[in-house]
Amino acid sequence: MSIADAGWQDSDFEAIVPLLNELPSLQSLDASHNPLSDAALVSLGRVPRLLDVHISHTSVSLHDAEVVGQLQQVVRLSLVGCKIDQESFLNLRDMQGLRIVFVSTQAVSASVLEELQRVRPTLQIYEADWP
Repeated sequence: MSIADAGWQDSDFEAIVPLLNELPSLQSLDASHNPLSDAALVSLGRVPRLLDVHISHTSVSLHDAEVVGQLQQVVRLSLVGCKIDQESFLNLRDMQGLRIVFVSTQAVSASVLEELQRVRPTLQIYEADWP
């Protein structure tokens, strides 16, 4: 399901969660290019079947442990174009279900990528720059 470029605010994401929970086959959500905050991401984390989440070009930070905790079921996460600080990026190590992450080229230092790979050797990290 794609809601990319919808211009949704946090309250919109909070309101849609009950509807998303009624879609039994929903596993992928593209919320890219929305002013998505950590609070909205926590709301989306309440959709238990979401495995593939694209939040590229949003304002999430992953700094809050509650956000990371709500996303335990996510297997693939796209963060391309997100401005995430180094410490917050390391929080991905706590997302136990995460197997694949996409991040902007040079958005995260090589040492942080190496640390994340050391702690989570099975995590596949792909660097890319998409518009």
